[in-house]
Amino acid sequence: MKRLFGIVLAAVTLLAAPSSSVAKQRPTAGIDSFVPLSTFTVPGGGVAEIVSSTPDGQTLIYTNSEDEQVGIVDISDPANPVHVQSIPVGGEPTSVSVVPDGTMALAVVKTSYLEEGEAPVIKPGQLIAIELPSGNVLGQLEIGNGPDSIATSRVNGSLTAVIAIENEPIVIDNDGNLTDEEEPGKPNDISGPGYVQVITVNTADIATSSVTDVFFSAATLAQHGLFFPNDPQPEFVEIRNNRAAVTLQENNGIAIIELVGRSPKHVSSVFSTGNVEDRSADLTEDGTISFNEMYPADVANEPFAGARFPDAVAWSARGSVLYSADEGEFDFTGGRGWSIWSSAGHLLWDDGGALELTAVQEGFYPENRSENKGIEVEGIELGIYGNQQFLFVGSERGSFVAVYHLLTPHTPKFIQLLPTGLQPEGLLAIPQRDLFLTSDEGSGTISIFQAVPVS
Repeated sequence: MKRLFGIVLAAVTLLAAPSSSVAKQRPTAGIDSFVPLSTFTVPGGGVAEIVSSTPDGQTLIYTNSEDEQVGIVDISDPANPVHVQSIPVGGEPTSVSVVPDGTMALAVVKTSYLEEGEAPVIKPGQLIAIELPSGNVLGQLEIGNGPDSIATSRVNGSLTAVIAIENEPIVIDNDGNLTDEEEPGKPNDISGPGYVQVITVNTADIATSSVTDVFFSAATLAQHGLFFPNDPQPEFVEIRNNRAAVTLQENNGIAIIELVGRSPKHVSSVFSTGNVEDRSADLTEDGTISFNEMYPADVANEPFAGARFPDAVAWSARGSVLYSADEGEFDFTGGRGWSIWSSAGHLLWDDGGALELTAVQEGFYPENRSENKGIEVEGIELGIYGNQQFLFVGSERGSFVAVYHLLTPHTPKFIQLLPTGLQPEGLLAIPQRDLFLTSDEGSGTISIFQAVPVS
């Protein structure tokens, strides 16, 4: 009943969204909150997993893995988003990033054939350059065979892309056919260790771009207490001030890669994100929301209980602090919330289970995920609106985003919960237009929110 209430609330709120005239106003006295503005639905029943935008915030590009396409959306009027076109990419697009000058988007694509019960066919991934706003494919570059996330930036004057080559486990049986095993460290895993690729992009000829492979030392990962040092599995990438933060989700860690300096394009540090301290939780799927259990103490015998296993990560504005979405990986893992870290890996703040309790109060707690990972915080995004910093924290299973005002980089103040489409995967702040968006994988939608000025 709680979850149904949340869905109904989301629908009612969306119907009450402000008009396009409100969307064009510019707050002058700071931002008070965010409200739902409109919803874009992917044509043909496809999905929207990751979304990026041009620097002017007028055009969106999103990944649609189900249809092996990326899509372009015109949001010049954000209250009435318009589908422009869909572009076939010849495989599963896992992430996309519009380059800093807005002239193109770079999408990473998995092209391997992986069907359970059949022999896997492992092929190189592809980096595909798409001209904006035309949608013309400018070229492509062969990359590692299991790309997951991409971020772009200008480094020393050159367009640079950092790609997490996750190489998810490909575990085969004695006949050479793919099994449903997903846990790292299995003896019949033929995927190979994950790594990161740093690409200096040749915009005139994408295929001749310079590629540097950045590997993780198994000894270093083991030294820092990561769980599967022979299988790093980098998940998500975020760049700030010529440094890339990379989550190693299945390893319960975060790595920092230096993109400039005396020894550029190398892993400078790695740290474990550890286990959360005990907090009240609902750990029993019985149709009743009851936070009378203690997590992780009451499930301490479960493998990796309480380990954060961070998914997305975001830098603070100055690049001194990191925010991690502590999704988890296996049952009874994850932080059931999010955390703040110094760039050296020191824990500065943890939500202590407060976000799950807020989800209960607001009618968005997914009780049927209690024995898994609770609300499963998967996405996290920083947005600077005027002189105010906001952090957006997305719950995949609760289908909401929590909004925080950052009083300092490590002092968050909770503002509100925003209802989204089902299973928000990508989060995107567009402060230049006072907008915030989510790409909702479960419902195949992009939810658009408007900043509300202080009255």
